[in-house]
Amino acid sequence: MHRAFSALGYPDVTPFAALTAVCIAAAGWIVYAHAWRDGGGKALPFRDATSQLRGLQPAREANRLFVNELEVFYYLRFADPGHVVQLPLIDFTRDEAVFVSTGPRSSTGYSIRVVSVVEERGRVVVTLQQRTPTLADPGHAIATYPYRLVVFRKVDKPVHIAWPRRP
Repeated sequence: MHRAFSALGYPDVTPFAALTAVCIAAAGWIVYAHAWRDGGGKALPFRDATSQLRGLQPAREANRLFVNELEVFYYLRFADPGHVVQLPLIDFTRDEAVFVSTGPRSSTGYSIRVVSVVEERGRVVVTLQQRTPTLADPGHAIATYPYRLVVFRKVDKPVHIAWPRRP
């Protein structure tokens, strides 16, 4: 086996040192992303503006962040083209809104609940819970379109939608 030596006669460890540096950087990034950036959460006050969109029937599943009124207008026209919906009252100079939809469902036993909105160091997490029909409470057999419009203070961070235990 041929070994490379430096000018001073010592074995060359540059490849090993480079690999070690890459591994340390990767481990540092994992610690940053999972322990620091996604930590330090505090509740962010929010309001559920879903009632302002009465009659909306979004035809597909969606997770959308809106930062201005024009985005809301175009999306609502796209989500339910045959229905005219009055725009919700949102002050986009200080607020932003998240729209979530599961798409059409087969019964009234389906719904979405906002569990929390949390501001972490590096992002905002909107946690939702989807209720599904059970044998004890199957709902009524009619097409429904569960959705939520959640409004909260603009914080200039990415927004993550979490659906823990979603079926």
